[in-house]
Amino acid sequence: MALILISHDVSILLERCDKIIVMYAGHMVEYANSTELYKNSIHPYTQGLLQSIPNIELTDQKLSAIPGSPPNMLNPPKGCRFWPRCSYAKKKCSSKEPPLIDVGNNHFVRCFLYSEEGANNE
Repeated sequence: MALILISHDVSILLERCDKIIVMYAGHMVEYANSTELYKNSIHPYTQGLLQSIPNIELTDQKLSAIPGSPPNMLNPPKGCRFWPRCSYAKKKCSSKEPPLIDVGNNHFVRCFLYSEEGANNE
């Protein structure tokens, strides 16, 4: 049996799912099994989602928010759709969509930070 859960609450997905696809503005940005994603999230959007999960055991925890607003899907940004909100965005991110990169352990990410093409820091 297969079940698809769609949620912004990553903690529910981590608890209930074997594999997780993180999407942003209709595009897949990261894919991994749930343990790998939790221990080694690498896309800036995934990291932001995980940093926004409250932990009732931590009394001094400060939750972070992803800066900016979601894109207008009637006129989405060119290139990587997350670049207007990404603190790592380079010029290339605003004009070209990054390729899907296999980073090992059946873990994939769509980000120039992890591609040979992005290594030149354009």
